[in-house]
Amino acid sequence: MSLRKSIFISALSANSLTLIGIVSSMIIARILTPTDLGAYAIAAVFVGLAHQFRDFGTSTYLVQCQTIDKESLGKALGLTVLSATALGLLVMALAPLAGWFYQTEQITYVLFILGVNFFIVPFGANTLAILRRDMRFRERAIIDHASSITGLVVSCACAWRGYGALSLAFGTLFSTIATTLCAGFYRPKQHPWSIQFRNLKDIFSFGVSATASAMITQLNRGVIEIIGGRFAGLEAVAFFNKAKSVTDHIGALLLGVAHQVTLPVLSESHRKGELLAPIYLRTAALLTGFMWPACAFAAIFPLDILHFMFGPQWDAAAPMLQLMCLLTALSSPLWLWSQPMFALGRPKPVLWGEILHLVCLLFGLAILAWGLKSSNLALAMIFTPPFVLGYAYRTLQRNLNFTHREFVGALWPSAQTAVAVACTAYLLATVTEEWHLAPRLLMSSVLCGIAWLAGIFIAKHPLKAEVMHVLRYTKLI
Repeated sequence: MSLRKSIFISALSANSLTLIGIVSSMIIARILTPTDLGAYAIAAVFVGLAHQFRDFGTSTYLVQCQTIDKESLGKALGLTVLSATALGLLVMALAPLAGWFYQTEQITYVLFILGVNFFIVPFGANTLAILRRDMRFRERAIIDHASSITGLVVSCACAWRGYGALSLAFGTLFSTIATTLCAGFYRPKQHPWSIQFRNLKDIFSFGVSATASAMITQLNRGVIEIIGGRFAGLEAVAFFNKAKSVTDHIGALLLGVAHQVTLPVLSESHRKGELLAPIYLRTAALLTGFMWPACAFAAIFPLDILHFMFGPQWDAAAPMLQLMCLLTALSSPLWLWSQPMFALGRPKPVLWGEILHLVCLLFGLAILAWGLKSSNLALAMIFTPPFVLGYAYRTLQRNLNFTHREFVGALWPSAQTAVAVACTAYLLATVTEEWHLAPRLLMSSVLCGIAWLAGIFIAKHPLKAEVMHVLRYTKLI
């Protein structure tokens, strides 16, 4: 499959998956209470942390290694089964303690249900890694859609029947089952099933750093919910989670594509001895070309977006959403900084970067809890950009050998496009202030979309070539 076709399929899949996620969030937010959603959000963070150990880096190992054979696949499955089984038992054993700590039995039951996932995951994870390595994104898209639709149907049905936070846990469980069944169907025939529990040292040594960095990455994503849920309450966590979900949905449109494609492309280029800097800088330009204008739009229309997606009961999330849009825009050029490091076989700098990120978040939470005494949990994130992004940038620069001028030059067209969209959005927000929600948001989205197109053409953004290719492919020009 060609690179352009791979990216197109991944983009189409990511966009439709994000749409499914948005629809699910819109339905669930109108059925469940903030307390239900807060309880699930906290439990999901703990399970997400444990999930980083479930395959002990075997998926990343299989994507970036030089060759794969029956022995390497058997070792990968063996290590995955061992780690996932141990973690599933651990999550179930600790579920009552988590319920006691947060003073709600909902978290206990949610963790117990989510713990069952660990016994199922190993039998699909390595197949997904093989499909990603071979850039068979059509099959991955089918699997992901079957999983997402299954989770959506089960979650909504259970929520409608009054299962509360357990609805989302059952949705996740059945989503995992669907993923495993579909992965088994698409597993390449030249890679037969085998399992091996001996001579795991080579995979284990790679997996230590890769898994540790992935675990701390997941902890960074959820530490605010974990600690904030204790001192600010479940409702504060729910409002923060809803604000974060908006930027997460925006990011999913891009990272769903980039994460699928970037590592196998960079790994293949490294195996061929090609330079990785041009690929990364172009990827950063494409990401910011979408992300910066989208964040500008969301920061100017926070209440409209929250009302449309989740309803008026989530207004308290608006200030958090504006701050998170700013922080997301700042970090987006370096979102994928770990991918070239993994492609080069150097996971340790990624681990140290994630540790630094965690320290900054813990410092922010301490200031928030004992200094500011605020329930705006997004404020805990303001200390991360100068330290974490600075470290990530310097690490990339040393390993990929690009200059400051090349980095700024790659992002400059995105900055011009974002300014065009921000000015248009601000003008529309002022003019349409008294309008009803639907026409105001629809008209603003369309006109800002036109401003975005004009911006990428005037600034000669790399996205211009992609837009022209799509127009020619669809025979619109």
